[in-house]
Amino acid sequence: MLLRIRFSFDAFIKTLILFGYLIFLTWLIGTNDIQLYINPRYLQLTQMTVLVLCVLVIVQALQMIYLKKDNHCHHPSLTLRSWLGYMPFLVSLFLAFYLPSSTLDAKLVGTKGLNTGVIAVSEPELADFAAAMQQMSMIEVTDQNYINVISALRLQPEKYVGKQITMTGFVYKDLSFPSSNLALVRYVTFCCSADAVPAGILCQVDDEQKYPIGTWLIVRGTLALGGHQQKTVPLIAVEGVTPIAEPVQPYIYP
Repeated sequence: MLLRIRFSFDAFIKTLILFGYLIFLTWLIGTNDIQLYINPRYLQLTQMTVLVLCVLVIVQALQMIYLKKDNHCHHPSLTLRSWLGYMPFLVSLFLAFYLPSSTLDAKLVGTKGLNTGVIAVSEPELADFAAAMQQMSMIEVTDQNYINVISALRLQPEKYVGKQITMTGFVYKDLSFPSSNLALVRYVTFCCSADAVPAGILCQVDDEQKYPIGTWLIVRGTLALGGHQQKTVPLIAVEGVTPIAEPVQPYIYP
């Protein structure tokens, strides 16, 4: 019985696919673009995934060369069914490397729908924060308190009328908004960009036409009451506007 060294093209393709995902994830982590796809709290799990992929690539690569009996009967190593099975992985890898990493933009707000309710937050935490916020003369909305501020304002907007507020976000406009109104929005990302929720506050700006959809602004103004979709909602009567570049971290992570 004669044994010959054989090369498995099937194992070669699998190794390439695994190696492609390994390189892609490593590149995302190395460039910090991973934050555009997942909540930073899951970064450690992603790094563990990279280690697992390293092991899988090595194991799969070792299967490319093997010994087989020489029975003079040759079979194709890859069938049409195999190629069709690999196509989704190959196409996804091609798109991953070909398409540039980018943030969710204002155009998707119309598709996802602007969130107008209380964002997921525990009731005791929100109650404590709302009580403290009622004592503030100036409400400064930051990445850390964004969800609590938005939720508290939406739950009881009348309690904050007349208070000063400063807030950062991008411009979104809709035909349902009253004239001279725009929304200042941020994407709230719980797990990954796929579940991102656009949330923000209506702003009354005299020259709102100066600020195209997607423009990032810092606004300062006074809280008032407005109307949207037959609901009473918080409204910022804008007194000052500062256009800015998109922040390094555009999303809000709970």
